[in-house]
Parts: sequence; structure tokens; C-alpha cells
Amino acid sequence: GTPPRPIFNLLYTNATTDQMRCMQSWKTGITATAAFVTCTKSFLFKNPSFPNICSMMSLPGQNSFQIPPAPASRENLRFPMTKKFCVIIMVNPDIACQEFIQSCSEVCAKNVHNHCLQDPETWHFTLCVDDLSFDDAEAIEYLPGPLPNFHITGFMDWNHVVALKSGTDMSDVVSRLQGLSMKIDVNDLNQNLHMTIYKLRGKSGPPYNMKQIEFKRIKEMAEKVDSFGTAKGTRVILKEIGGCYSGSDGRFYRILYDE
Repeated sequence: GTPPRPIFNLLYTNATTDQMRCMQSWKTGITATAAFVTCTKSFLFKNPSFPNICSMMSLPGQNSFQIPPAPASRENLRFPMTKKFCVIIMVNPDIACQEFIQSCSEVCAKNVHNHCLQDPETWHFTLCVDDLSFDDAEAIEYLPGPLPNFHITGFMDWNHVVALKSGTDMSDVVSRLQGLSMKIDVNDLNQNLHMTIYKLRGKSGPPYNMKQIEFKRIKEMAEKVDSFGTAKGTRVILKEIGGCYSGSDGRFYRILYDE
């Protein structure tokens, strides 16, 4: 029969030679040693020369697929004790949601907008935050399945951020997260599900009270909006709190699932 499709995490690519460095882990949890392989197909395949290695090339038109520069093996990132991690779903807002966010920027003072805006490349919904050991972080998996289309319903009633709230039920998503040491309270997650678009960012930048005034101005605008749009989930990521959303800083980072 057909061999099981491996769960893999791409670690490094060399665009000049079309080589990719990746790690592949089967459901047994065994992780192969990463090595260079040459990409010759447009789909996931087993390289006969390297039986423990899998490889993948993005399909035509998918050149925006980002692959973070990272060490050949995450063993180089092994850390003592535990670190704080988050599991997040990266999203791509639809036109209606993009237009709504653009209207937010138009009513916000330029200096506050420039300082407080969350980079659009990092827009996401957080599923959980937990203290994990290296082995805990390696054991987490996301079972394949469609990622949600988050329906935006307005703003969270929080003063320190401008965060879009969603009424999307996360029961199915939570059921696909395997290997977590914590139990996610789905009801609590559903009630606090949000995507941050502006942050206060401490005492730096414009005066604190000015930021709060502008955040309030943005939220008041929502009272006149009929539709906030949706944001489609595109990728599930496990990363260190404070680490780069693309994995480019070399800290522990895993793509658990790509849609």
C-alpha cells in the first residue's frame, strides 16, 4: 500500500541550488537527521538516496511560501529546563477585513499608527501559551485538516491593544492539537479569540495617553461598520514567546501545519 505521508518541518532552503534542508517525523515521534536534498518534484516525496529525508517544492505561483533560515537540526537549539511557547494560527484577511483595517489606520494619528501597528505579516490568532521543555516542544503535532475562516465581529473591550474579536468556534482546531502538556479550555478560547492590530508597546514612541486616545477613536469607528470581513487561517506555528514569527532569528520554531 501507499506509505504514510510524513509530518515534516522545513528548516532551510538554498534558492540558488533548489536544495532544501528539512526534518521529517513520523507518528511514532522519531525525528530524522536533517540533510540537503535536491528538489525534483512539485510534491512531497521520499528521496531514495536519503531514505530518512523528505523534501518538498512549492507549486507554481506559490513563491510567497516562506521558509525560515534555521540550523540543520533543532538539536542545536536544545535548552535546559523550560521556555514559554505559543501555538498560533497565521491568517490572511479577506478584502472586506483589509478594507476595515485600512479604515482604522485612516482615523488613527500617523505617529501612533506607525509606532503601534502590528506588522501585517504577523497577524495571527493565539491558541495557547505554555511552558515547554525542548522534548515537549518537539512532541507537539497538528493533525491535518482545514484551518478555520475567522469571522470578525468587532473589537475586544481591552484598553492596551486594538484587537479584532472572532466568534469562530475552535473545538475542531483544538482537537487536532496533539501532544500538549496543558488542556485548552475551548470556551475560554472562544470568548477571548482575537487578532491584535495595534499594541501600546510600552513607554516608547508617542505619549501613553495619546496612544489610548487614538485606540479609543479607532474602536468608536466600529460602531458605524456593517461588516468586518473574515481572516483565513493559513499556517499553524509553534514558537518561543518573543521569537520572530518567520523563525528567522534562529530561536526554536516549528511549522506544525501548512494549508
